[in-house]
Amino acid sequence: MCAVGLAQCEPLSSSVVHNLIGQVALNPEASSAVLISLREHTPHHHGDEVLLQHMKTVFEHSGIVLRDWVVMGRGGLYCPRSLLNEPDPWPYSTTIW
Repeated sequence: MCAVGLAQCEPLSSSVVHNLIGQVALNPEASSAVLISLREHTPHHHGDEVLLQHMKTVFEHSGIVLRDWVVMGRGGLYCPRSLLNEPDPWPYSTTIW
């Protein structure tokens, strides 16, 4: 089963993660999530690697897999997992530039 949900929250931080898990848990069949953050300036912020590790741990402890985190901002988008050299969770996707 596939479900799509959109939730607006405060800027993403370690304290907001629990609220996001609560939003995902509203769908009792949800087993994973993809987060998309919007930033007004450049997409990369110092500390994204630490925040990603924290979010993955908290999601995992709640029984939900954090599949990916995509950050969009002025100048493009990026996935903080690339800073951790983690494998691409979308092995069959195509990038069009």
